[in-house]
Amino acid sequence: MRLSLSVPAILLVLGNAVLAFDDLGCVCMQQNQGVDAGASKDVTDLKCDKFMGQKKTVRNFYDRAKFQCLFINGVMDPARWDQACRHEDAGLYRYHGFCNTALWS
Repeated sequence: MRLSLSVPAILLVLGNAVLAFDDLGCVCMQQNQGVDAGASKDVTDLKCDKFMGQKKTVRNFYDRAKFQCLFINGVMDPARWDQACRHEDAGLYRYHGFCNTALWS
């Protein structure tokens, strides 16, 4: 009985470890008065350079953009990306970060 309880816990830990190394695509989203106004390529490119990501054009990044900043093997934390995007707040626009599994086309 003891083994049967520990096996799911081990699989859960191993499963999370694998997910941590997924390739990640991120964009900085522009907001106007709290409503998403689309992704900002300029701000995304600026942050992508800062964190040494790869700028990549894609057909459709989760209905948000035709580009992404690509991070291989999960080297970017989505919370860190969000904070970086938020530091670009200026004028009418505010920004927040959005990350998801990277797209390759």
